[in-house]
Amino acid sequence: MNMRKHMINGLAVVAMLAGGSAWAGVAVLKSGKDVMQMEYVGDNLLRMGSGRDGYMVFRDGKIYMVSGEPGQETVIDAGAAFQMMRGMMPDTQPSASRVNSMTNTGRKETVAGIVGEVWSVSYVDENGKTQQGEFVLSGDKRARELRNAMHGMSRAFLKLAGKDPSQADVMVKELKQRGKGILRFNDEMTVTSLSGERVASSRFDLPAEPMAMPNMQGFGGGASQAQSNEKSGGGFSLGGLFGKKAERQADRVENRTESEVDQQTDKAVDKALDKAFGKLFGN
Repeated sequence: MNMRKHMINGLAVVAMLAGGSAWAGVAVLKSGKDVMQMEYVGDNLLRMGSGRDGYMVFRDGKIYMVSGEPGQETVIDAGAAFQMMRGMMPDTQPSASRVNSMTNTGRKETVAGIVGEVWSVSYVDENGKTQQGEFVLSGDKRARELRNAMHGMSRAFLKLAGKDPSQADVMVKELKQRGKGILRFNDEMTVTSLSGERVASSRFDLPAEPMAMPNMQGFGGGASQAQSNEKSGGGFSLGGLFGKKAERQADRVENRTESEVDQQTDKAVDKALDKAFGKLFGN
């Protein structure tokens, strides 16, 4: 995959700080050289991608991966895919289980043209380890709308990862009490552009029916081992949902027949998964 791990952690932070009603807007987030655009309507429709070979759509409580050229897209139901790739969802990535403190440092910082406040946040991850983070928070309506837009998808992420979806609400109470949204998390994620513009509902339509997944028992074993050897990060995470891309050529499909239909199906799945996870979320 091409997107950096700290970008994923940054996105996870935004996802954790959510909860609300109908909003609409477009946000651009940056981490290092990586850039991701998010379009959303309320907390039930969200589309995000890096402008490369694919994007992700959250709708109807489900997450879909879309890849391929216009008119030739492949759509994968992330829930079905992850059920067959449990090795990509290890329990090694920490999530916030408790917020110890949120302290306004008194410093100001302008992010995406919005003046925000720098806060120091202490929290306990799910492994019981205390972590420290620096947030730039703002009461700007657009920042709160972005926070709200990510809530439904964050719960879906946690559910796919085998986590308790209520973990997505850990920070919500704290942020809502202060009327804040997030503009930056450490150096991992920064909002570079944020607007409340309308987004056409067609942007969340699936370009094709989600493809049927063949028997993929054993898929992702290599990724599971790689993840287990990786040190946990200090940022908020959604249970290591994205992880590393499973090794494409290892244990691809057990019990594969030699019929032309099965060969073509396997090629399609291989290409689709490689693009959806490799190009969209990065390595």
